Amino acid sequence: DPTANATAAYLDLKQSQCMPDDEKQAFPERSEHCQKWRLIYRASDDGFAAHEFHRRCDFRGPTLTLIHANNRIFGGYTEIDWRSDTTKYAATKKECNDTFIFLINNAEKPNAMKAFKWNFVEKHFSSYGNILPVIHEKNIGPSFGWYHVLKKRMSLSNQHEMFANHDEMNSAAISQDGIIIADKCNEQNLSSWSYCAYFNTPKNCTDLAGSKHFFVTDIEVYLIDFEDE
Repeated sequence: DPTANATAAYLDLKQSQCMPDDEKQAFPERSEHCQKWRLIYRASDDGFAAHEFHRRCDFRGPTLTLIHANNRIFGGYTEIDWRSDTTKYAATKKECNDTFIFLINNAEKPNAMKAFKWNFVEKHFSSYGNILPVIHEKNIGPSFGWYHVLKKRMSLSNQHEMFANHDEMNSAAISQDGIIIADKCNEQNLSSWSYCAYFNTPKNCTDLAGSKHFFVTDIEVYLIDFEDE
C-alpha cells in the first residue's frame, strides 16, 4: 500500500536538514524496504523562488514535501505531478485519495512530539479536474488545498482608486485555503495554512503552522519510488 508506506516514510527524517537530530530520534525508523527516497529540491540550497521549486519538481511523480517554519515541520504527500500551468488536470481518484497533509507538532522534549495526518476527503473528488488536493500555479511553491486567482475586469482608474499599490491589488484578487507556500517565502511573510475542507483540518485551529502567516526556514521535496518487494 503506497499510502501506508508514505505515511511511515515521512517519519524517516534522517536525511532531512529540516529537523534537528535530537528531534529525529523521537520517531521510529522506517521499516518498509519497497521505497526509495531521493532529494530533488532543498530551498536553502536551490533557492526559495517558486520557479526554482517548479524547475526541479514539476512532472517528477510521487513526492513528499517537508516544510520547516515556526519551529514546526509540516507538509504533504501526493502522487499527482507538480505543474506550473493552470490548465485543468484530471487526476485519478486514487491520486487524490492517496494525497495527505501532516504536521509534526512542536514540543520541548523530543519524546513528547506527535504527528498528525489528514487525508484528502473523497467526496470532494471531481473527475473533471477542477478540484485537486494540490495546487498547480507557477507563482507559488509546493501547496496543498485551494488557490484561485479571481480575474476581475475593471478600468485602470478604478484599480488605482481601490488599491494603494500593486501588491495590494494582487492579494485582493486571490482566494485560497490550505497550505500555501508563497514565492520567496523566506523573505516574505505571505505563506499561510488555513482550514481546508479538502482535508477536513480542524476548523477551530487557526495556527496549525504556529501563526496565520509565516516565513519559511526551509523546504525539502523528496521523490519517492515504490518497488515490488
